[in-house]
Amino acid sequence: MNDEPNIPIFQCPGQAAPIDRATHLSRLTQFYPGCRNCPQREDQAGLPARIIQTWSKIPPQPPLEQRFHHEGLSADLPDQFSVDDAAQLAAAFCLGQKLASAAPLLLGMAHSTAIDQAEAIIAVWRRAGIAVELLVDATAAQVAWTIDQRKLAGGILLSSPLGDLRQIELSLFGPGGAPIAGDELERIKRRLHPHDRLPPARRQGSLTEIDMTSPYLQRFAPLHRALRPLRLVVQSPARGSVNLLRQLIALSVCELIVLPNGGDPSIRLAAAIQQHQAHFGVWIDGNGETIEVFEERGYRILPPQLTKLLIDEVAIWEQEPLRIASPTPLDLPSEATLIRCSAGRGEMASAIRLHNCQFGVEPSGRYWWRNQLPAADALGVVTLLLTRQSRMDRSLSSQLI
Repeated sequence: MNDEPNIPIFQCPGQAAPIDRATHLSRLTQFYPGCRNCPQREDQAGLPARIIQTWSKIPPQPPLEQRFHHEGLSADLPDQFSVDDAAQLAAAFCLGQKLASAAPLLLGMAHSTAIDQAEAIIAVWRRAGIAVELLVDATAAQVAWTIDQRKLAGGILLSSPLGDLRQIELSLFGPGGAPIAGDELERIKRRLHPHDRLPPARRQGSLTEIDMTSPYLQRFAPLHRALRPLRLVVQSPARGSVNLLRQLIALSVCELIVLPNGGDPSIRLAAAIQQHQAHFGVWIDGNGETIEVFEERGYRILPPQLTKLLIDEVAIWEQEPLRIASPTPLDLPSEATLIRCSAGRGEMASAIRLHNCQFGVEPSGRYWWRNQLPAADALGVVTLLLTRQSRMDRSLSSQLI
C-alpha cells in the first residue's frame, strides 16, 4: 500500500518547468501575470484575505485571438501581450501564410518598451531558419514600403499609436507590403496555439538591422520644393516620423520646431504655433499614419477642409483625372471620381490598387497617397502642405473659406 501523499504539481502557463506550492502562493501574492490564466489559481488556501478578495475581482484574461481587430492586434503590456504571446504570434504569422523557411521577414520597431516581445518574435523566426531584417523607429508606411522594395515575404510592426507605452499595437503585412486583413488575418488567428511551433532549422536565420531612411525620403523629395522659408511645428510619439521629417526639412530652407510628446496636443500645438509664428502645425500618431493639422492661428483644420486642400494639391501633380477611395462621401472636383470602400488598411489598400486610385481618405485622419505603393503616410500630407504653402503667399486659414 502506498501511503505517500498526493503532492500536486504546479506549472505556470507558458513555462516548461514545474514549481512547488510555496512558489505558486508567492506568485499569487505578487499578482504574477501568469497567474491570471492559471488553471490552479483557485488554490489560495493560506493567502491573506485581502489577496483572495482581490483575485476574486480579476477575471481570466481573454484568449489572444480575442485581442485582434480588423487591422491587427491591440493589447496592454505586459499583461495582455507577454513574451509567450509574442512567440505564439510569430509562429502563427508564418503558419497562417504558409511561408517558406528561406523567406526573409521584417520586424519594425516603434515601441521602446516592447523589447522582450520583439526579441521573442525574432528568436522564433531565426530558430526556424528565417532571415530577419530589423527596422528601428519605423512607421507603418515605411514598413510596407521596405517589404515591397526589398522583396521580403512580409513583416510585423510593433507600435504605440497614442504614445502610451502601456499599450501595444501589432500591424501585419504580407508580400509587396500589403496589409494583412480579412481571411488572411483569420488564418493567422486560427494558428494561435502554444503547441503550433515552427520546426527548427539546421541553420539559424540571420538578423540584420537596416536603415532605409535615405531611399524612403527620395519618394517625397521631388514634390517638396520650398520656394520660401516656412516654419512648421510638430508633435508626435512616432520617432520615425519626426526623424524623417527632420531630414526632409533639412533639404530645404524651412524650419522645424519639435515639441516633446505628451499633454493635450491641441493646446500645446496652438501655443507653440503662436509663440514661433509658425505657418502651421501637425500632430502625427505613433504609427506615422493619422494626422491632425493646425493653421497659423493655432486652430485645428476640420477634416473636410483639410481633405479639400489636399485633393486640390494632389490634382496638380497627377496627370490623369483623380480617382479617390473613401468610405464616406466627399466634396470632389467635377473631374474626380469617388471609389467607395470600407475603412481599414486592408480595404483601403485593396481599393486603391484595384481601381488605380491616386488618393484615399479615411474619417480617422489617415490619408492614402499612391506613391510607389498605396500607404497612409502623414509625411506625404506634410509634404503636400509644405509644397502648397511655399508656392503661394497666403495663409492656410485664408484658403479654408
